[in-house]
Amino acid sequence: MRSLLVAFAVSNLLVSNAAMSQQEQPPSAIKASPLGREALRNAQTEGKEAAYEAGTWFGRSMLIGALTGLIGTGITYAVASGSRPPHMSRDQELIIANEPIEWRRMYENAFVSEAKRRRKKSVLVGGLIGTGIVATIIVVGSTPQ
Repeated sequence: MRSLLVAFAVSNLLVSNAAMSQQEQPPSAIKASPLGREALRNAQTEGKEAAYEAGTWFGRSMLIGALTGLIGTGITYAVASGSRPPHMSRDQELIIANEPIEWRRMYENAFVSEAKRRRKKSVLVGGLIGTGIVATIIVVGSTPQ
């Protein structure tokens, strides 16, 4: 039971650190553009919204967490952190094709960073849920009746 509490405490620290490390583009990067701040902010917002269509690794990480525990969850999180960024769908590429190059870069950067952030978060949450389910089954199964 104590190890389960430690696992949840560690997961909360990892999720909060990951959320703090993923921030929007610095204002200096937006100021230098001839397109204007508002247009680039819109590109960033639309890129982040489009990232919600990219898949996550929740299901597979839940299975890995159930089979391998916290070690497997940690390894899967490291793999998700270092994996190549997800690609935009063909429809998304066609939608932004007529936009200026700076706008497209901002959109793509926002898309990739948000999709990777969501992937890492889903790996962590899924792995911890899978580990928690197995730990609960073991604890409940081992208690004398």
